[in-house]
Amino acid sequence: MPELHDVSESVVLEPEVWLEDLSLREPMRTFLERAGVVHGLRPVEPASTPWKQSGHLLNHPTSIGPANLPPWVPTEIREQWLDAAATWTRKQAMYTGVPYDLMSNAMLPGQLDWPNFPLAVRDLYGELVLAGLDRWEDDVFYASFYRRASTDWCRWPSFLTTFLVSEAWFPQREPNDRTTPSLVQLTDAWWVSEDLPTYLPSAATHLRRVVGPKAVARLRRLGLRHWDAPDAAVDRIDHLATLIATAGAWVRGTRAEYERSWLQHLAQTEKDSTTRQPRGVVVEREAKVEIADLTSEGEPVYYAVPDLPQASLLAYVPLARLGFSDRQLSKRVGEFLASTVSSRFRSVADAEIEVTYAEPTSEGPVLELVGDWLETLVLLVLSHQQGIARRTDRQLERTAHDLRTTVIALVDTFSTSVAGHEVEKASRHMSCFVEQDDGTRLVLVRSGSGQSRVKLAEIAAEAHRRGLRVIED
Repeated sequence: MPELHDVSESVVLEPEVWLEDLSLREPMRTFLERAGVVHGLRPVEPASTPWKQSGHLLNHPTSIGPANLPPWVPTEIREQWLDAAATWTRKQAMYTGVPYDLMSNAMLPGQLDWPNFPLAVRDLYGELVLAGLDRWEDDVFYASFYRRASTDWCRWPSFLTTFLVSEAWFPQREPNDRTTPSLVQLTDAWWVSEDLPTYLPSAATHLRRVVGPKAVARLRRLGLRHWDAPDAAVDRIDHLATLIATAGAWVRGTRAEYERSWLQHLAQTEKDSTTRQPRGVVVEREAKVEIADLTSEGEPVYYAVPDLPQASLLAYVPLARLGFSDRQLSKRVGEFLASTVSSRFRSVADAEIEVTYAEPTSEGPVLELVGDWLETLVLLVLSHQQGIARRTDRQLERTAHDLRTTVIALVDTFSTSVAGHEVEKASRHMSCFVEQDDGTRLVLVRSGSGQSRVKLAEIAAEAHRRGLRVIED
């Protein structure tokens, strides 16, 4: 590898070797940089690269076969170069019927031998690439073609750019081992500028400290994902969903980030309807976590609604529900998916909930069984509750009406089911509040659960907290 030998011959030794006064380290570094000493690898031009090609074919690289490239193009890079030229944004030729001359095409020293290097050497090579990305001229990223008669330029990605977008060269460290090198393609890598999440692979800490914003911006244009960027929300959603589904549970720290990413994605979609959508969404099924594809085919997936407490019942039946702890966000995402993906994403209000119970052993209005004092106490508490905005007269009247129209029924047994699935936990509840379709309100209380007036009031209040809109069987 002659080009790497030449590089090794020109490497500046550590200042400790030749600088007597180390306090001059930074001034000497500035002096060397101004004198032309560069950081990282210095791009080079392949020797003797003549090539004339029509503007039409330069604009349509897929029309060129690997065998049709000039002999000097290395065999191992031919397909990569054509693929990069076909997919990478470039400046096209203005004149399609005339030939253009290749004027420049930078590559990295040792680029063609890189696959044969040991892992540790490839890892170091990647660090040198990152160091150079902050300082290289823009021209090294392009293979520039020129039409002299019309002074028109056409640009392909250079061999250097082809390496960056094709090879698994990016040096990162995995969450479970921050010391062992791991090399990935640029589009599979993450950059983190702020605090590194414990579950996220990223470049080593020392690299994140020294690699500048210019290098990061260049890599982002080539496909690097930036964890802290708002426009990476959909990529974060996909990454987190895969991570969580693989673990089968929420990984520590991922839920808050997942919900934050969805908030950003919804905001971006409102601004730009062409924004790419996630590949799937995290759903919970009883105690398990999995991914639901964003397709029209599949089982119903339910989303919570803030003012419907029965959403909590979904946690105890084997139905898929959106994996958001924030019910308001669950509603926003659910409605978004229902309108853009499929009606199989449904509100919990659409889930058929049934309560079955035995013939009551005793039944009557709550104020008769507990006492009229309950209405006075409730209204008094609501009127003077600290930290809460004062209730309006209309709200207090509504509360009084609800109390007067609620019935308590003592039953031996009752059970609850959601979409045909029985809620096992319901069998352990001492009471159940039912708001039926006709508007009547019923509190079921298990016989023998304690029937003093105060106890009945406590049970009724707890049942109301878990209130359901159900179909009575």
